[in-house]
Amino acid sequence: MIRRPPRSTPKPSSAASDVYKRQRGDNNDFKIYPNPTNGLFSIITESNKPCSISITNVLGQEVVSLDHNGITSPSINLNKFERGIYNVTLSYKNKVSVKSLILE
Repeated sequence: MIRRPPRSTPKPSSAASDVYKRQRGDNNDFKIYPNPTNGLFSIITESNKPCSISITNVLGQEVVSLDHNGITSPSINLNKFERGIYNVTLSYKNKVSVKSLILE
């Protein structure tokens, strides 16, 4: 009988770690409130840095794109879009954070 050492999970690189965190929901760079939403929601950022916000549907089509000044909490209205799951992407410098939004 051949004994194999137990498999260990390799430590992910920085970029892979970011993807892993996004998949697990450990991303605390911003909050979406309320989520789920009926259309109108706010994005609350953890830092006061200017950033870009992009919202895409499940097909990857961008439905909203805006530049955020980092000072106020932007309110976004998706009432005219179909119900479903959308990805909200916040980008600044070389960091990208993604969260899912449910539109009811």
